Amino acid sequence: HQEMRYWHHAHFAVWNRSAILRASDQWYIDRIADARASAALQGCDGTRWPKMVGPNNHRLKNVSQRVQEMKYWESFNPTNALLLWHQPHVIAMAELERRAAKGSAVAAVVDRLSEVVDMTARFLADYVSYDLRTGRYHLGPPVIEASERHSAGYPSLTSDPVFELVYVNYTLGVANSWREYQGLKRNETWDKIRMNLSPLPIFEYENQTFYPWHAASSKAKFSQCGKGGASPFASCGGPTGHPAQVAAVAMVPGFSYGVEMSVMVNTLRSMFLDWDWGSAWGWDFGLLAMASLRAGEGDMAMNFLMHNSTKNTYLKNGANLDSGMPYLPGNGALLLTFAMASGGWDGDNNDCPDGSDLVDGGEISRDDLGNEISQIVRIGGWEWEAEGFVKFV
Repeated sequence: HQEMRYWHHAHFAVWNRSAILRASDQWYIDRIADARASAALQGCDGTRWPKMVGPNNHRLKNVSQRVQEMKYWESFNPTNALLLWHQPHVIAMAELERRAAKGSAVAAVVDRLSEVVDMTARFLADYVSYDLRTGRYHLGPPVIEASERHSAGYPSLTSDPVFELVYVNYTLGVANSWREYQGLKRNETWDKIRMNLSPLPIFEYENQTFYPWHAASSKAKFSQCGKGGASPFASCGGPTGHPAQVAAVAMVPGFSYGVEMSVMVNTLRSMFLDWDWGSAWGWDFGLLAMASLRAGEGDMAMNFLMHNSTKNTYLKNGANLDSGMPYLPGNGALLLTFAMASGGWDGDNNDCPDGSDLVDGGEISRDDLGNEISQIVRIGGWEWEAEGFVKFV
């Protein structure tokens, strides 16, 4: 499950253990040619990485020789071909590894992964569609956004998911920065796409503004949030599943990429009050906590992280309870949340002289941000000692 690589591995870079993250790089390096062939089959440039693969590397008798020669093939699942969020992972995690490197190791990371980053960016740039009438670039239709639940049933009517718009914007920017690290010119097409991506969809409910999972379709009433019911999300599938839109500020610095603070805070607060936690998964709690941290809501961050939900319960073997399987991505989300809180993140307000930021949502304070020395972290009534963390994006 390539989309879960983020939760399984991203925390290693921020915990200053990037050698463990580096161990999985070779899988991508070895399969660039295969991923290019997969993208080409869909009429795209660059590399398209699979969502789900297994050790048996499926062979299909009823497909072309060109496909049979590939080292892997997507496992059978109606979601796989249209899911998008695992593509930018490859760039985002390469950037985490670069940031964690020191000295000559920084250039070594860029040299080793530059082709993977470049080819993944080429696919993302070719994947977007251009609207001649508006001059805007769009994601889908069709597309399945990260929650899966809220678009998998009607991908041909799904477009412009909030998180994926921000994620593509961010990772195309990272890919162009990597070109500059190598002494190359920025790819003007990538920058043009970033500057002209569709605005993030929003919706109104009881005189407040929120982020949906994706843009509503006039052909599907069930995709239209804010149209009645007991919560903002009642009319578009309900407050259920993965709250994926908040990943736009949890996993990346979305407030620098078009996300509005007030709208995201409204969204987070509604989720805290109304979500069906029985439909959630283990990594959702860390995701929501990370988004709350970046939004300056320290109390809410810790309340999400410590939420008294069956899905947020850990067994002695490390798996989340009641997921129907040994489910481990929740561990990665928990570790990444504490690393983000301990080491800081790009755009946080803790670079001020006193090292603190008192916000309405609870105190968030940290001394000597970014230094590898012992520091006291205080967030939402919790306090702990930390050292050696790498600053998160």
